[in-house]
Amino acid sequence: MQLLLNCFPIEIAPEEFPLPTINAASWDASTIAIQQRFQEFRTTRAKNDDGSVGIFLIDGPAAPANIGQKLVGRDQFVHVVSDVVMVSLLSYFRSRGLSVQSSQFESTITVPSPQQVTGEVEIRTGVSITIKLPPPDRIASSRLLIARWEVKRNFRSNLDNPSLRKIALGKSVLYWPAERPVSDDPVPLTFLHRYLGHVEAITKDAQVEVFCKDGVKRRLLAKDLCLEPTTATLAEYEKTLEKTGTRSLWHRTQELGFVLTPSGRRNTSVLRDRLDAIRKFLSPDSSPAIVLPSPTYSSLKLSLGLTPLTAEVSPHV
Repeated sequence: MQLLLNCFPIEIAPEEFPLPTINAASWDASTIAIQQRFQEFRTTRAKNDDGSVGIFLIDGPAAPANIGQKLVGRDQFVHVVSDVVMVSLLSYFRSRGLSVQSSQFESTITVPSPQQVTGEVEIRTGVSITIKLPPPDRIASSRLLIARWEVKRNFRSNLDNPSLRKIALGKSVLYWPAERPVSDDPVPLTFLHRYLGHVEAITKDAQVEVFCKDGVKRRLLAKDLCLEPTTATLAEYEKTLEKTGTRSLWHRTQELGFVLTPSGRRNTSVLRDRLDAIRKFLSPDSSPAIVLPSPTYSSLKLSLGLTPLTAEVSPHV
């Protein structure tokens, strides 16, 4: 029996290519170098055989003068190649006007306009993607795109909104400043757009005391914090709203996630419907393959195939 996977092949040519790179003595030194010299660039890092750390430039303005190059690909810096592929994919999605949010482990792409707005909460659909290595005999020429269907619920404003501040005590919050910070003061950059901690107190001047995940208690501006859209928090917020006649956030989430049919019944083909939605999201015109843009510093030919991979499943196992 064949099982369809939410996994799609990406072909890479040539198998080996140069990238601008500079070495740093340690991981900490490479972090400082990126913050001081390469903030305008999309970069990635990898350890060299001698223990130093290579900073690879993937995309951005003209490469700085007097910077070296290294070959990547085949069996050299394989994860750097995966990062190059991810940058190419995100450029493709941005060129379509889609919203892109990236973290250390995955990227989430959603439609630009919400499918439902309830008070200060919006719901959007899209996909989250990661890049994985293929079997060893295919590492030189390909990567695998793993795509998962997503229904994202977010608050449209931060805790400077009085109606959200009223329910914030004890709730989990995300660190979401309006402008991207350039240092770890007052919050380490590792928390940017991620879970920060729980609200312990709110002052009269709209500052928020948060007991943070790293064990530190911080007093932060309400405008830099956003409620984490957990099911419990959304349900509590929804109770503060007047009845509008629209479907509840929970019901609309289940419907957009294909758990329920539009009539409210359990969907017996949820996995197949999600896979079809992923393919349509990746290529609205149902093309069999997409030619991806090459990042600035690598003249690559990248092609995303939209026929999902399959796995053989034995009925006797």
